[in-house]
Amino acid sequence: MGLIYRFMVSGMDDLIIHLSEITAEIKTYRFIMQKEWWIPSGKDDPVLSFLSPVNAIFKLYRAGERLVLEGKVKGTLEILCDRCLSSYSFDIDSDFRIFLSTELLFDEPEIELHSDDMDTDFVKDNQLNAEDVIREQIYLSIPYKCLCSEECKGLCPSCGKNLNTGDCNCTIESGHPGFMILKGLRNSLPSRG
Repeated sequence: MGLIYRFMVSGMDDLIIHLSEITAEIKTYRFIMQKEWWIPSGKDDPVLSFLSPVNAIFKLYRAGERLVLEGKVKGTLEILCDRCLSSYSFDIDSDFRIFLSTELLFDEPEIELHSDDMDTDFVKDNQLNAEDVIREQIYLSIPYKCLCSEECKGLCPSCGKNLNTGDCNCTIESGHPGFMILKGLRNSLPSRG
């Protein structure tokens, strides 16, 4: 195994790996992403923060024309439940393998990709931004539908109360919402007698 590079990241450091230096010998990079590093990408970002530092390990080596990035991302996130909108703790422990190529001509208006290209990430300027890879792997590690528990009851559609903390006093009409208007219309018509 080759050299091991260690990085403790807390701010907006630029974590660029120069791919021209990568050979067939494995180079290992270890990153510890501190809580302060994570900045949500917007109000709809499911990841609110880190509850523990996120550790990432990259093993990078050349295999023929392509570069291979094998890695692991592990840590504890604070994410938002899609049903009740409460935050909860979510552990990630994700292994990944990415093939990299620097040979794509970015100046070409159209390039036909072959089936071998579909599992390859194309990198510009012979540089890999480790922050982008770590952020991508964090997003790929969380479920499509984030739930604090399988039994999550969500929010009351009338008053918005979190039904996991108790029932509300709302009365909810049963039936399809599209037919509720017809029910009201029927009740407003004069009775035929």
